[in-house]
Amino acid sequence: MAQIGTRDEYKKILGERQMIGKEGCPFCDLEAQKDMILWKGKHWFIIQNKFPYTGTKDHIMAVPYEHHVCAHEFDTETWAEMEHVHAWVRDFYGEKGYFSFTRETANDGDRDTRSIEHYHTHFCIGRLQGKYLRSMLQKQGFPVEQDWEI
Repeated sequence: MAQIGTRDEYKKILGERQMIGKEGCPFCDLEAQKDMILWKGKHWFIIQNKFPYTGTKDHIMAVPYEHHVCAHEFDTETWAEMEHVHAWVRDFYGEKGYFSFTRETANDGDRDTRSIEHYHTHFCIGRLQGKYLRSMLQKQGFPVEQDWEI
C-alpha cells in the first residue's frame, strides 16, 4: 500500500489549479495508482484515497476506468456494475458504519467544487465529518454546526 498523505499536502500539490481535468488526471493513470487499487471490475475500480478527508478512516473511492465528468454520461452496463461496487464496499467495511457521497456540479452556470474532474464516489467509515466537508456544506448555506464523534 502506498503512503497516505493529508488534505493539506494535497492542496499544496493542487496549487493554484481549481481542478485537475483530463490532462494530468491521476485516475486515468492506472500505473501510478497500482499500489492504491483494492478491487477491479469491468467498468469501475476501487481505490484507497491517497489524501483522505480529515476525520475519516479507511477512505476509499469507486472510480470508472473511462474519464467521465457527470453521472448522466454512463451507460446502463456501467451503472449496473455499481451493484458489485457497493457489495464489495459493504464487505470491506463489515460491521462498521460508513457513508458515501459524490461531488458533481452538473450545471454549467455553477463552478464545480471537485478537485479532480474525473467522476468518483467516496466511501468513508463513520459519519460525514471533517473540516473541509463541513466548510463545503456551510458555504452552500447548510446549517452544519455540530462536530460528530465516530
